[in-house]
Amino acid sequence: MTPAPTKSYKHTTASSALFFKNTTNYGTVHRALRVEVPEIGKEFTDNAYIGKDPDGIFHYDAVSDMEGSVKAKVLKIVENGTTFVRIKFFTTEESETYAEFIGEDPDNAVDTTDMVSYTQNGRDGNWTDVNAGAANASIYKKTSESKITITVGSISQKVTLTLASTVNKNFDVDVKGTLHFKKISDLTKGKFASYNNDRIVFYENDYSGKDFVGYFIRECLHDFSLDSNSLAFTKT
Repeated sequence: MTPAPTKSYKHTTASSALFFKNTTNYGTVHRALRVEVPEIGKEFTDNAYIGKDPDGIFHYDAVSDMEGSVKAKVLKIVENGTTFVRIKFFTTEESETYAEFIGEDPDNAVDTTDMVSYTQNGRDGNWTDVNAGAANASIYKKTSESKITITVGSISQKVTLTLASTVNKNFDVDVKGTLHFKKISDLTKGKFASYNNDRIVFYENDYSGKDFVGYFIRECLHDFSLDSNSLAFTKT
């Protein structure tokens, strides 16, 4: 059973907490937090990247509360052997929490990304309106080729990714998925890519950028490494 919120709220809706942690080749660690609440068209971000997704319920009183600069704090809860996360939102003091996210974390992303320590003093971030789109996309690669192509036919976009030189290229890829983006016009700014076992995320300025330009979610993809410096969306 999902833990109850710490106080009573007027409304609940489905939500996702997106945790991110990455260590660059130079030893720099990036951590970030995003909470998406699509039904009310809001998202909280501390200039976050897309990461792992504990899905859950967002508890709140009024949509108008989700405005401007606020703080977020992540807590880990373990009940009957199941890990949950609770994210509290407040302006200055935790005792004045005005909204909460609560969700099961089966992959233990809260520990993997060190979210509790990252937000222990309340992480500064902003509520913004969600202006996003999505389109069906496909990824294709022939055996032994070094290029992987993502095609998004409905918006006439495609991107070619180059496999890292150290990777065995003897595999094929043919999967369907969804490309999520904020603005179609911004997709051409996506010059870098990162990946994990369920997504590819496109950035404008490597990991120094404050946000992504789009991300591809798929059901299954071969475990591969990408040369992120050889990437560009183009018109089909």
